[in-house]
Amino acid sequence: MADGWIKFSLAVILGGAAAVWGGTAVFVPGLALGILLTAAVLFWQPRGFWGYEQKPLIIFLALGLLAGFLCGATGERCLAPPLTLARTPLEGRLLDWWVEGDNAQGVIRLSASAADAQGGAGGASAGAKYALRVWGDAAQLAESGWAALQPGDTVSFTGDLIQPEPPLSGGDFDAPLFYATRGLSGKITARSEAAALEEGRPPPAWRLRLGVRRWVEKHWPGREGVIEGILFGQTSRLAEEDAERYKITGVYHVFAASGSNVAFVIALAWAGCFFLPRRARIMAVLAAVVFYALLCNGNPPILRASLLGGAVLLGRLGQGRVSGLRWLALTAMGLFALNPLYLKDISFLLSYGATWGILVVTPALDRLSWLRGWPPALRAAVLISIGAQLAITPLLLTAFQRLSLIGLAANVAVLFLLGAVLELGLLGMLTLWLPPLAYGFYQAAVWLVSVSDALLALLAQAPGAYVWVVHPGLWFYILWYVCLFLWVGDREKLAFQARVQIRRLAAFCGFRLRSFSAGDGAPGGGEWGKRARRLLPLAVLLLLLYSPWDARQGLEITFLSVGQGDCILIRTARETALIDTGPRDERRDAGEDTIMPYLLRQGVRRLDYVFLTHEDADHTGGLPFLLNNIPIGRLILPDTGDRLNSRRWAEVLTAAAATGLTPAQTLYCQAGDELTFASGMRISVAGPAEILDWEGDGNEHSLVFYLSYAGYTVFFTGDMGLPEMETLRARGYIQPADFIKIPHHGSKNSMDAAWWDRFAPRAVFVQAGAKNSFGHPAAEVTEYWEERAVPLYRNDTQGTIRLMVKNGAWTVESGRD
Repeated sequence: MADGWIKFSLAVILGGAAAVWGGTAVFVPGLALGILLTAAVLFWQPRGFWGYEQKPLIIFLALGLLAGFLCGATGERCLAPPLTLARTPLEGRLLDWWVEGDNAQGVIRLSASAADAQGGAGGASAGAKYALRVWGDAAQLAESGWAALQPGDTVSFTGDLIQPEPPLSGGDFDAPLFYATRGLSGKITARSEAAALEEGRPPPAWRLRLGVRRWVEKHWPGREGVIEGILFGQTSRLAEEDAERYKITGVYHVFAASGSNVAFVIALAWAGCFFLPRRARIMAVLAAVVFYALLCNGNPPILRASLLGGAVLLGRLGQGRVSGLRWLALTAMGLFALNPLYLKDISFLLSYGATWGILVVTPALDRLSWLRGWPPALRAAVLISIGAQLAITPLLLTAFQRLSLIGLAANVAVLFLLGAVLELGLLGMLTLWLPPLAYGFYQAAVWLVSVSDALLALLAQAPGAYVWVVHPGLWFYILWYVCLFLWVGDREKLAFQARVQIRRLAAFCGFRLRSFSAGDGAPGGGEWGKRARRLLPLAVLLLLLYSPWDARQGLEITFLSVGQGDCILIRTARETALIDTGPRDERRDAGEDTIMPYLLRQGVRRLDYVFLTHEDADHTGGLPFLLNNIPIGRLILPDTGDRLNSRRWAEVLTAAAATGLTPAQTLYCQAGDELTFASGMRISVAGPAEILDWEGDGNEHSLVFYLSYAGYTVFFTGDMGLPEMETLRARGYIQPADFIKIPHHGSKNSMDAAWWDRFAPRAVFVQAGAKNSFGHPAAEVTEYWEERAVPLYRNDTQGTIRLMVKNGAWTVESGRD
């Protein structure tokens, strides 16, 4: 990497990454370190230490690091401050607008008058862009005037404007970051009819996309979702079963309208302009790339890919071939300067990571002998897929905790098929004024999509199509990319440079190092030594992935933020247990969306015990997914007699049996039972103590128990209400507790001041969803504990909360203070 501009761009990006990812905690020390490093290079001049030829470059890179750090420190300014305005008058111009059956959605830029009406700085700023959505069926959208609108129209209405708050917990969806990296301040949901103030003229790109949608809808209904997704990256009409098929096989990126799309557009335009002189041909292809970016509404992935493709094309206008790696680095630096938060956007990282893999890793793969006899087209597809995959695998593990085992085969199988669909679709769009010709292009595209769907459906049915992967940690990623750099680079040159710098440093410190040459008896010589050196990095990577030394010390209890439901993770040095599994409904599954990713980020590979306090869906919803995706040792349920024959419990037990959990692995507990564990943890069951006459309510038969460890006791209460609380009192199952999980999400139906007066806890915890419709936790509950000056921790306002007991002391950490 002799190109100084590449080195400078990387220095800027590394400095920016330190500021963006480190946050305010590293700003002052990072700034001080950057100034000190720059000063050292400029003014500290021990003889020969920096190297006379390298010193200007080192100064250049040190300034780049400092500039990147200062730029990255301004990233938070790109985030819109949290704001909620309910039923407020709004006015603005539509930048994009689509009617999607049961809703209409697009982007609106608020006008100055609307911002002034909201109170200036206290409301939304003039010119800010928001995602706008209106709910309703076709008739309602037509009646309210929303269906008749087009981009360019100025409209006034009443709506709910939200500039979201930061995520409550690490790993939660970061809505402010999502909007900021897409040039938006937040979202608006319309609550009234639309009043059109001024009719605008829709841009030509929007009219072309509308023509494509109507054409495909008319001739091939049901296929418009896939066609639009491949052509323009618009997935609003993509059927759920289609989306799942593409996700499982690892090719959902074809709907991102990014680098591969631009590559196929360049190829199509280059072939189509064969008759033009070279310079005119390059300019025509550049125009095609710009036009395609406009078609895709200038979304960030296509903007990045278009910038890179355009830079490469412009470079070809000069003498010789431009360095694709240089333009990659320069465009990354430019976009970082435009919005430092891009360095936290996974689509940005994946886009540039995959492009780097294609530019750098793929040529190194091309040197491998085992691919030399393959057909050129297949060889190119395999090399590009492997190169991109090697470059972004750590990013995929971090973002999704899943690894597609068939992703490479799927990408090779459909890469050129879907590229042909893109090119045919664009040709069909350009020939809509010649219906027979357009029909032929789109018919061929639909046939290719059908072939692709059949291939992906076949691959998706393969056993182990994807696996969940434990978060391997920072050192795994560092070693992965170090090994990749060493493999694709000039290893002999890198080793020589490393030895020179080590010798300089040693000489400066007063040490003398003995030199080794090949064949003078240096360790690791010979063929076996070479093989050992090649296998060593792989062995270390596997060791870091497994992380056997990551043993838990003490007791850690995590109250996961799963919405309106319960889920508590308990970890000791010897056991991992889960109490309840959160909710599941048509919108989300807590097991898949929250619990499983959290477990993998924490390095949990197995659940030794899963306790279900009762059968309600907000406590058992995530269980089916967990049963199918992580080993579970034992299932522990409340012994409620005939109630276990109810429909809800039958669903739980059927799901357990379907995944191979035997009846012997299911334990039923009732009041008086004691459980002891290898770590010294002990559980004393207090309920259910009596089967009450509550046929429809499982709350009053909750599994209630005291967990004791290292002199501390935690009281877990499920959803018990006043009847079960009275039963515990009458039967003498009330004992001192240092920490209490408040029952039933803080409901007033579990609030009895006289009953709770018997406890003197150090802290209490409430599991409730943010802005839930039940009003949990009730004001009576929060006021009671506040009056007693007992710290109350809440998932709905503080996110995921961890209680840690270690070395005789306890601490509590929350996602948000």
